[in-house]
Amino acid sequence: MGLHRHRSSCSGDDAKMSKCIGAPGHGSTSTCSGPSGIVAKDPPTEAPAPTSEPEPQNPDPRRFSIGTIYERGKKRNRYAAVLVEYPGCTNYEGKKVLVFKGVSKKRILEADKLDPHFCDHKGCISPVARFEPTHRGWGWAVEMVDRLHKD
Repeated sequence: MGLHRHRSSCSGDDAKMSKCIGAPGHGSTSTCSGPSGIVAKDPPTEAPAPTSEPEPQNPDPRRFSIGTIYERGKKRNRYAAVLVEYPGCTNYEGKKVLVFKGVSKKRILEADKLDPHFCDHKGCISPVARFEPTHRGWGWAVEMVDRLHKD
């Protein structure tokens, strides 16, 4: 796992660059700013060859379908593990296992945008954790929801 940079637009400032933790060179672009205080490595000295069209965001937070939701708790002490599929996403066949805090099942199902990247902006529905999209990862997400709900 390495550090990468991505553009942030949750705050409405498309020119702002934020830093976050991710797989090196995976090429994803997030619409949310990353955690503060992380120092990113210097960008490569060679710029990629210009293309005629910008690369689409991968995954596209506006193209998704909800598979399974496991929810526990009420209001602020509500946690939900969610299996989301992003059509056209190139890693893990577009499947993501996300955990949310304080977000209802109804709000998740009605969302028109669900970015799997972490975001500090209040307008974003942002996960508090992500797990590998496998049976093991889903089990960990459910266990996290159960444990956090008890606290």
